Amino acid sequence: MRINAFLIQKLNKSSKEVKKLIEESTVLIDNIPAVQKQKITYKNSVEVNGVSLQLKSDYFYFAYYKPRGVESTMNKNIDNNLYESTGITSKFFPIGRLDKDSEGLMILTNNGALYNTIISPLKNVEKEYLVAVDKELNNDLISQLSCGVEIMGKKTKECLVHKLDEYNFRIILTEGKNRQIRRMCYKLNLEVITLKRIRIGKMLLGSMQPKDLIKIALSDI
Repeated sequence: MRINAFLIQKLNKSSKEVKKLIEESTVLIDNIPAVQKQKITYKNSVEVNGVSLQLKSDYFYFAYYKPRGVESTMNKNIDNNLYESTGITSKFFPIGRLDKDSEGLMILTNNGALYNTIISPLKNVEKEYLVAVDKELNNDLISQLSCGVEIMGKKTKECLVHKLDEYNFRIILTEGKNRQIRRMCYKLNLEVITLKRIRIGKMLLGSMQPKDLIKIALSDI
């Protein structure tokens, strides 16, 4: 939005009156005198004659333990959506969606640039999961998971897979295709019983419990 249009709307003044306010340097954007038709966003603070009209909106970051049954959606028409389950009222981006039957760590933020950085497979941000399946695991299955499995017409990237016991393994991905782990397992005749994400980048699920919502810093991610 342009500052002139913003002031016309906020102050209920004419275009001529707003133009004069800007010319007189009584309008400050981030404490600097505004110029005519300057672009502003919700990130900017705006003052007129010392009165604040728009406070700069800071980015926020939350670690959230999504329980099973919660939908990774912002659609308020769908039951158990993220707005409903977290209580956050401001617009935000869920980083690292999990399907309804999966649980674990998600990062919630209003920083769209961070969303793009973490989700992009080109950035190689690690996401770590604990998975339980219905059949006994052997070295061949672990090797196939590690080397990549063709799903949705494309082979997944190589990844780190570690067998924990007969039915459980740990997997670290650097991409995030829709229901990727479940699809990989299905191709190998394995059914996922439980799936939990325990890490995104540097951020660990740790001792968090289902529905926990903890404010974190960007440096934690």
